[in-house]
Amino acid sequence: MGPLLVSLVLTPTFAEVGTPLSLKFAVRSDVKEAKTLTLYKDDACFAVKQLRLTLADPKGKELALPACADESVEIITVAPEGEYERAVDLTKLFPAAKWTAGRWKLDLSWNHLGPNDAGRDAVGQSSTTGEPIIRAKPLQTFTLKPKGSITLKDGSVFVFRAHGHKHVMAGDKSPLIIRGEFGAAGKKKQEFDANVMTDEERDFVLDDRTFELLEYEYDGPMKLKYYGKVKREFED
Repeated sequence: MGPLLVSLVLTPTFAEVGTPLSLKFAVRSDVKEAKTLTLYKDDACFAVKQLRLTLADPKGKELALPACADESVEIITVAPEGEYERAVDLTKLFPAAKWTAGRWKLDLSWNHLGPNDAGRDAVGQSSTTGEPIIRAKPLQTFTLKPKGSITLKDGSVFVFRAHGHKHVMAGDKSPLIIRGEFGAAGKKKQEFDANVMTDEERDFVLDDRTFELLEYEYDGPMKLKYYGKVKREFED
């Protein structure tokens, strides 16, 4: 097994309908010497030849990948204990995708192969995002100040108390903590602490109801999008 670790990160896995999915291909080296990897320059060839990639819409229809037309390659160098990143434009790979409401099924993995089978022994481990890919229609967007409350369109009540943060080790990132109370229509309000990694996925779930953080000032106003009850887990 090789010294390079590949990760395939999909964002955002939960979003409003019409929001395309993005793919970040990252290669990390855990050894104290530079390593190289040969990659196809063209995203279509990279996806067809170096990834295992299929995408199906919520109705189960699989979308076709474009043909690999430009087989030019590049040799990338990963610095000692360093990382290389590449963004893959899925809107160009799947231009027919409308990102309609429901669960999109994407099967994705690193193929371990490069031009002329190069790269088989370079990668020792790979990982992918495990979250389901959901697109949903929001019910409303609202802004609240600390100690403010709102009765939402479906009768649920959201109370915003304050923000908080965690003390973390040097180099780690602290989530934004949203503190408050929430009660679905007809239910008693319950206190909550919701952790949101603001540079990653910004959705959080309270009593099976999904919210998305759009904007905020620490211990100041925050803008949220409310989706109501969204089915997040599905039977395969």
